[in-house]
Amino acid sequence: MTQYILEIPRLPSSELSPNELGGNYHKIGRARKKDKTEAYWSWIEKHPKVQRPFEKSHLHIAFVVGWITGPGFDEDNALARSKSFIDGIKKAGAIEDDSTKYLTLSFEVIVDKQLPKQNAEQRRPEKTILTLSEASSGR
Repeated sequence: MTQYILEIPRLPSSELSPNELGGNYHKIGRARKKDKTEAYWSWIEKHPKVQRPFEKSHLHIAFVVGWITGPGFDEDNALARSKSFIDGIKKAGAIEDDSTKYLTLSFEVIVDKQLPKQNAEQRRPEKTILTLSEASSGR
């Protein structure tokens, strides 16, 4: 089975969390544009020869984090924050559309204990890994 893997060296922008609704719309718009543009150019650079998308695709999103505090990682918000990454690879031609007719999604959180804990002086060690494959007819 053909798979395309794209690693983005950070998590989706925190400004795009549903918990941030009511925030500065200019800041949210800039974050959407930044994430979409980064995913678009990363896809074009990594997979330039992909001519046309699968008839139906499956996108697995893995959030790699160094540590989790409190009750845990808020997966549904992280998935919502990923919308601009999905829009970016759609713009790059990797997927036909992001509707359920053309795309199924799955996600996971991977805690990599090798990564240092985040603090104000450190660069965020987290990353997002997008794995695109052809969806089986049973999905």
